[in-house]
Amino acid sequence: MNRLTAVIATALLVGPAEADAPRILTDIAPIYSLVTLVVGDKAKVELMLDKGQDPHSFQLRPSQARALSQSDLIIWTGPQMQPLMEDLIATYDKSTQSLALLQSQGTYLRQAEHNEHDHEDAHEDAETANAALSQDAIDPHAWLDLKNAQTWVQTIADRLSTQDPQHSAFYQTNAKSAAVRFVRLDAEMAKLLAPIKNKGFVVSHDALGYLVQAYGLNLVDAVSTIDAQSPSA
Repeated sequence: MNRLTAVIATALLVGPAEADAPRILTDIAPIYSLVTLVVGDKAKVELMLDKGQDPHSFQLRPSQARALSQSDLIIWTGPQMQPLMEDLIATYDKSTQSLALLQSQGTYLRQAEHNEHDHEDAHEDAETANAALSQDAIDPHAWLDLKNAQTWVQTIADRLSTQDPQHSAFYQTNAKSAAVRFVRLDAEMAKLLAPIKNKGFVVSHDALGYLVQAYGLNLVDAVSTIDAQSPSA
């Protein structure tokens, strides 16, 4: 009986803390990873898409609908990655509880087509460059540019600091630590890829544009098929 009493007492003590922890819903795995770097154990972070679901054309499942309705904050890539999410956010009245990272100030965006202009110059004046882009033409895989990843962890920390001010210092410290890691990773990637930057390669899906541009790689072509299916005979 004493053991049962101890278990119940522990549950009563832990329960309220868990209930108070913000529930954050993320759309895809890269965003989930960025958010967890910032929040640590101060929030419950969930990943909306199941393995194998296409973010561009997924069908909402009951479990995903529940996650949407129960979330305190939705951190997602943006409508260029998940067109349906914008409608779902409106349907579930979550417009003031969502953060589209592609719309974050300081994010460098590129066109979905191969872009030849200089990467460093583009980052120096990201807002001017972005203003010239059609929203439909934006390549949504922006986290592959590690400078964008640095921007995004800070954006996430700032938003969480507003929504959960008691843990603001924790979020800000984690964001700064993550940014330092990305700076180091950027340097390591540049060194690793330098010997092969002039070797041409082909990809099956046009998703590596930011990576190609950041490190001056030679992407020859991207061969995409509708819904990522193999072409029929």
